[in-house]
Amino acid sequence: MYPSLSKGDDNVHSDRLTRQELTWLLTQEARSAAEKLRKGVAVLSTPDLRGQPSPPASVETELDALDDAMKMLATLHTGGATRSRRGRIDLAALLWEVAPSARVSIEPGSGTEVFGDETELRRMLQVLVGSTNPASSGSEMGTPELSIRREGSEIRVSVMLGPDSSANAETERAWLSRMATRYGGRLELEGATESILLPADGANDQREVADLRRELEAAQRQGEAYARELAAVFAYSQSPAPRFSSQPTEAVKPLTALCAMAAGMSTELRSIFSTIERELVALRESRDTVPETLTQQTALGSEIVTDLVRLGQCPVYESVQHLNLADAVRSVMADLEGRATKRGVGLKSHIPGHLDVESRPVTAALLARTLINDAILATPKGGHVTVTLESPDQGATLIVADDGPRIPEEALGALLSTRLDPSSIGRPSTIALFWAQTLAQQLGTQIELARAERGCRIEVKFPAG
Repeated sequence: MYPSLSKGDDNVHSDRLTRQELTWLLTQEARSAAEKLRKGVAVLSTPDLRGQPSPPASVETELDALDDAMKMLATLHTGGATRSRRGRIDLAALLWEVAPSARVSIEPGSGTEVFGDETELRRMLQVLVGSTNPASSGSEMGTPELSIRREGSEIRVSVMLGPDSSANAETERAWLSRMATRYGGRLELEGATESILLPADGANDQREVADLRRELEAAQRQGEAYARELAAVFAYSQSPAPRFSSQPTEAVKPLTALCAMAAGMSTELRSIFSTIERELVALRESRDTVPETLTQQTALGSEIVTDLVRLGQCPVYESVQHLNLADAVRSVMADLEGRATKRGVGLKSHIPGHLDVESRPVTAALLARTLINDAILATPKGGHVTVTLESPDQGATLIVADDGPRIPEEALGALLSTRLDPSSIGRPSTIALFWAQTLAQQLGTQIELARAERGCRIEVKFPAG
């Protein structure tokens, strides 16, 4: 509900609040207080686990009676209202009518129109102007200083306050605040300046248009992304490369067996090393001395479990696809950087920005990871592992060189078939080369030794697509 002016109101041109306006303000304040009181009673009425008594039930009845009284009083005010022009109102023109002798500062902008009731807006401006100097007699000292300007989606009407000689100043501000809130605005009081901010006419529509435009742009970007994805899928479906591996079952048997073994071992070893790690944590918390060697070997065991999990998840029937081998190898090296740093081994690379091949992406990345990780384990502290990608006329060549012990060419076959323990030639006691050979066969290639001035140099040639 809101206040209105009747035709017989003698104070229609007064800057003081009328009895009807004061009654409306008191009605709104009473209604707000009743709502807060009802919320408080609802909280107190909930069952108290501490056994404290709840408020009597008669309070609810009294609150209902108070609500009915507020509704009846608001209805009475509505019945006495007169209709006035409602629509687009220019606040600047209305301000000139309300205060023709005032000094008004108008800042050029994009309009000072608001949507509302002309009588209500006029009355708000009257009360606002009257707050500048209640004892004004029209002299120069009593001339109000006003300003009106557009601030984004709002219109600000401000006055410079005079001596606060009115006993109803706080009441008038409360009424202005209520009315401004009802219009979707607010009342601000900063220093000696009092301002009413009201939403400009069409501001909501402009915000809705801006929101719709942003939603449309987002939808367009999303649609473009979908279109690119669909185009890529369509192009891939039309490419001569098979979407699924056409290898016969016999050809993938070695990798199938290796992945199954890795998956089963990783489950058992993970449980074992988790228990060991918990015991080590308990020993450290009890301030017992834990040998550094035991900690290092436990960390190495956890890394082996991680590698087994990766191998167990290798897709056996992976399709041949377009692959940027340079990006894949760089990603593997970034993942292994922590392991190399922990062992004091430096990683170097000579990788071009782009190197395209037709291969099986997951299997190729896993092959590179296996060879680089084994080279890190074989390299002593202070040494380096260098990874190189070369692009001959056909295909690509991956070269992993380390500063560890050299592998004799006559021993390579025995290492790849696990017939020789790598520790017998000074290399780490792992079956990494057996893994790598199985993965290389899946890619249609094999592990080879290359001549090196020192250390070990392993090559894998990726065939052309």
